[in-house]
Amino acid sequence: MRERNIQREEVLQTLRHPDNRYRQSSGRVIAFRRIFKGTKTYGMVAVSEETTVHTRIITVFITSKIKKYLQL
Repeated sequence: MRERNIQREEVLQTLRHPDNRYRQSSGRVIAFRRIFKGTKTYGMVAVSEETTVHTRIITVFITSKIKKYLQL
């Protein structure tokens, strides 16, 4: 998050209120949420591992390929 200049609150919003969410075969969860920067729309992708006790964030990134993550 630090390397990509992504705020913690943005990541938490993606995990709590995703536009799309699905589980990979490895058990990891991918959460996707549209975000708006200026006049452009991007997508924030958060990959995590979830247990009943906690959520461990693996990676977070911003992408312009919105359709790819909304169709999965």
